[in-house]
Amino acid sequence: MRTVPKGAKDDDVLAVVREWVDLLAAGDHGQAHSLLNNDQVEKEWPPERVEKVISAYKPPAGVTPVAGAKAGAESPQQVISRWEPRERRPDVVGEVQFDLPIGGTWSELTATFWIREQGGALSLELYDIHAF
Repeated sequence: MRTVPKGAKDDDVLAVVREWVDLLAAGDHGQAHSLLNNDQVEKEWPPERVEKVISAYKPPAGVTPVAGAKAGAESPQQVISRWEPRERRPDVVGEVQFDLPIGGTWSELTATFWIREQGGALSLELYDIHAF
């Protein structure tokens, strides 16, 4: 699991997501999975399901590396929201919404990650992948 310091800037958090995307583009779903905090969602988002959901969006086009993606109709969404710990999930202190580059262009398929704080560090947990 990749972590960044608790006080990390948004770009540092997004760098982990971009690495995740690039690993998916390289076909290394297992390594991409290992970047994330999978303590809570191991059964919900195993590498095989991530691959299946993405390939169902726009077959046979796959994930494109971030650096190689071209702008589509709209600019890609890469948004971080942060908040104070909450009673229900005090370790979740924000989320990232990141549009995925599919078939060479940025798509409306968005990966949402929870930002989890543990022991002074932040990790990312895949919460959902869906099209807007």
